Amino acid sequence: IVRWDKDAAKGEIIVGGNWKGHGLNQMNSPCGLAFDFEGNLYIAEWRNHRIVRFDKSVDKPFNGKRKKY
Repeated sequence: IVRWDKDAAKGEIIVGGNWKGHGLNQMNSPCGLAFDFEGNLYIAEWRNHRIVRFDKSVDKPFNGKRKKY
């Protein structure tokens, strides 16, 4: 996943550029994404059986205790 700041000449890889896996900076078979009204990104992963939330104000994903979204 690449984040692009407005008017940026280059994007920044924030997750997924580290091969597939189950770490917070890795994805394994992402199958859906959505944004909430605050601009946070949610990614559903099929093989990891999880939903990872990316807060738009920080560079690292949040994946705390299991919650239903």
